[in-house]
Amino acid sequence: MSFYEVPSNEVMASLKNVIKMGEKAKISKEVNVGEIFYREVVLSKKSFPSLKKVDSGILYIDDNNKVVDDEKLIKKLGRDFYFYSAFFDESSNKSLVNALQNEGDVERDRKDYSEAIEAADILISEGMKQAELIKTITEKVLTLREKTNTILNDIMNQYDEFTKKQGTLNEEFLEEVNDKYKELMRVNFEKVLIINKGINIYDNVQDAAYKKKKRLKVRFNTSVVSPINKLDYVISYYKRIIKTYQSVINLNMMQYMKQHERFEKSNVDERLSLVRK
Repeated sequence: MSFYEVPSNEVMASLKNVIKMGEKAKISKEVNVGEIFYREVVLSKKSFPSLKKVDSGILYIDDNNKVVDDEKLIKKLGRDFYFYSAFFDESSNKSLVNALQNEGDVERDRKDYSEAIEAADILISEGMKQAELIKTITEKVLTLREKTNTILNDIMNQYDEFTKKQGTLNEEFLEEVNDKYKELMRVNFEKVLIINKGINIYDNVQDAAYKKKKRLKVRFNTSVVSPINKLDYVISYYKRIIKTYQSVINLNMMQYMKQHERFEKSNVDERLSLVRK
């Protein structure tokens, strides 16, 4: 699945007056908007001194390779292609297509979390009451991670089926996927809120797990040490999640979704600032 590709010589020739020296171009799949087919051309160049590739310009062209200059249409295309890119651009580590776990990843995930739960049970049996909350959180997080992957899988299957049947993407498809994307955001933030419930006990449980692992009689017992290591790994992950979402972690679901909409609007506006006509 590749949403962008190298432009044809014909396209490059039609854009020779707007592409600057040193810029590379990639072009999107065709998208149907108002019964006309459009593509997005993303230009990039290496920045100095880091030599990191950055986007330097964006163009929208119709099926005659004519550059779009209508402001209203550009805003519409800017929004649409922002989401298409966020969903299906394989070259971006942040895209949904790259967030999808394969069966092997899902199984490893399930095994890691199951071992962490097993370790929590060990600590509970030794009187560590706080481990009960860790167990509850981890069971819920595992369920939500699997739900997230199911939604992602549905989106990618819908993409494959739609492109095979219709040939090109359109506004109806984008809105359907956007609804699932919003559901994905809600499930993800629900996971964050659940993880945050353990913020005051994670250090204590990690300390208890460390002491358990260091006891001489269990040090070489892999049936105990392996689950304890997984529990430490999972709690460290929880801490990173809390740190990542620190600015929004005290919001409720409705507030978070509105905040996320503002974030996406800002991203679209930033993308539109690169448009050339």
